[in-house]
Amino acid sequence: MNMKIKNRYTGKVLLEVSGETLKGANLRDVNLEGANLRNVNLEGVDLQDAKLQDADLRGAHLWDVDLRGVDLRGVDLRGADLQDVNLQGAALQDVNLQGAALQDADLQGANLEGANLEGANLEGANLQNANLWHANLQNANLQGVDLQGVDLRDSDLRDSDLRDSDLWRANLQNANFQNANLQDANLRGANLQNANFQNANLQDANLRGAGLWHENLEGVNLEGVNLEGANLEGANLEGAKLSDYSICLEEGLSRRKV
Repeated sequence: MNMKIKNRYTGKVLLEVSGETLKGANLRDVNLEGANLRNVNLEGVDLQDAKLQDADLRGAHLWDVDLRGVDLRGVDLRGADLQDVNLQGAALQDVNLQGAALQDADLQGANLEGANLEGANLEGANLQNANLWHANLQNANLQGVDLQGVDLRDSDLRDSDLRDSDLWRANLQNANFQNANLQDANLRGANLQNANFQNANLQDANLRGAGLWHENLEGVNLEGVNLEGANLEGANLEGAKLSDYSICLEEGLSRRKV
């Protein structure tokens, strides 16, 4: 029995393969624009140089697929299983990855500008030097994620889990971390200008040398935080938890305004 892959809009057959699965298939250079691959098992499939624009990959299983540098713009990846997948340098601008499983995925240098990652599981993923400008990461699981040097300007990280994440020298300007959990996170040298940390948990986080000028830190848990050399000029610390006064009081910081 042959398996037919059809265009999601026109119903036109784009590809016909022998058997009932695409597992391990060679789809290199194949035109799959607009293909309906919803819930399809694509484990081990070769998609290098394949055309996937506007394809429906909702709920698809993409284990062991090499997507390095692949253009995935316009692809619907909601709920897709991308665990351990190599997405280095992939083009994912404005892609819908809501609820996707991206545990331990390699997203180094990937372009996720404007991508929707709401509720996605990125635990253990590598996002070094990725572009997440204006991305939606609400309720996302980013626990233990490598975010060194990442561009997260204007991103929405409300209610996200960033425990143990590495945000060293990340650009977090205007990012929204309201109610986010950043316990034990490394924010050393990060640019946090105008970021919103209202009611976030920053317990035991490393903010050494971070730029926190004019930050909204209202109600934030800052217990055990390392703020050596951090710039807190104009920051709002009203209602913040500052037990042990880890914030270098000799610099004249108060519980309300710096």
